[in-house]
Amino acid sequence: MIAIRGEGCDKDVATGMGMLADAYEAGCSSAAYHMAKLLLEGYEVEVNEPEGIKWLRRSAEMDHDSAQLELARRLRYGRGIKADPAQAAIWYLRAAEREDPTAQSILGVMYLEGEGVPKDGAESVKWLKLAADQGDAIAQYNLGLVFIRGKEAPKNYAEALRWFRRSAEGGLNAAQYRLGEALFYGIEGAEEDEAEALVWYGKAAQTGYAPAQLALGIQYAYRREGEAERESGFKWLRLASIQGLTRATALLGDLYRKGIGTAQDAQKALSCFKTAAKAGDSLGQVYLGESYLFGEIVAHDYGEAAHWISLAAEQGEPRSAFLIGMMFLRGNGVERDFKAAMAWLKTASERGQSIAKYHIGLLYWDGDGVDRDLEEARRWIQESADEGCEEARQWLSKHAQLSDGESQCA
Repeated sequence: MIAIRGEGCDKDVATGMGMLADAYEAGCSSAAYHMAKLLLEGYEVEVNEPEGIKWLRRSAEMDHDSAQLELARRLRYGRGIKADPAQAAIWYLRAAEREDPTAQSILGVMYLEGEGVPKDGAESVKWLKLAADQGDAIAQYNLGLVFIRGKEAPKNYAEALRWFRRSAEGGLNAAQYRLGEALFYGIEGAEEDEAEALVWYGKAAQTGYAPAQLALGIQYAYRREGEAERESGFKWLRLASIQGLTRATALLGDLYRKGIGTAQDAQKALSCFKTAAKAGDSLGQVYLGESYLFGEIVAHDYGEAAHWISLAAEQGEPRSAFLIGMMFLRGNGVERDFKAAMAWLKTASERGQSIAKYHIGLLYWDGDGVDRDLEEARRWIQESADEGCEEARQWLSKHAQLSDGESQCA
């Protein structure tokens, strides 16, 4: 029995539901669908999911588009019914064969992932393409990813970019961000176009898409000189941070520390660094470690510095490998260890830290932790100088007039 809520409208609701039942008996699929919605959502009646699912199935069996999609969704995720991805795929297929773009798009993903159906790249591309051609922005985006991945279809950056652009123009924020990335960095077949990239970042950021807010925040806060633009950068990073992007929180702390786009605030900077670092963000960890190492916004604590910088280094953060190498070199917070210093400095050099190459050269020059090798020393220092390291350039200038023999006696 259906339990009806409310006092003044009980009779009207019961009458309405009776009319829906009569309409269903007369062959109206929409009547069954609306009955299902009443029971599943509890509009003026007690929620009754088992009964609602029965009506939903009746409507779906009569090929009602929305009923088929809703039933498939509930079977896929186990909403009000036991999860059964295979049955979900059957209902998506029925809707897809009647050219429903949403069903085609989802079915394409299910074949892509092997969810409820065997993995089948050709089937995946077929259904995604059908949905994409009908203007489904999600299918267009996923089709772009397929062409980037190059497994289900031959890798084709131009085709991927075309679908990303169509999806972005259709309003999908993930595609707008992806297109912005491609244009900004000149990747995935796109020509670099910073101005257009910022437009797409902006569109995605305005929808609340956190990765785009992070990207836009970095561009305005760190790569623009105007105060208004830097304030805008701070705003976007703050919004991304509020949404839980720990990288944005780490960068927000850096802006507070330096007074970029906002007033300097050491305590807020430290709070941001701690939040990001404890959440596992490598940049937050290196910023927090540097704070303890240099004593700028918190008292010196080499032990804490070594702890956080090591965590960042183990995650692959480039500068942290250099810093921990220097801490081993100088014995700050860790036992002095030239071999460990050399290992971390070489790791840092592999991660693009030219300053690390300079210090590797000095270790070879002085024979600390390695056999002294002046030729190897000069090679490392020259590489560092060639990459723009000013300390290396100064060292080479100072030693240019000295022979190896003279240098050894200096």
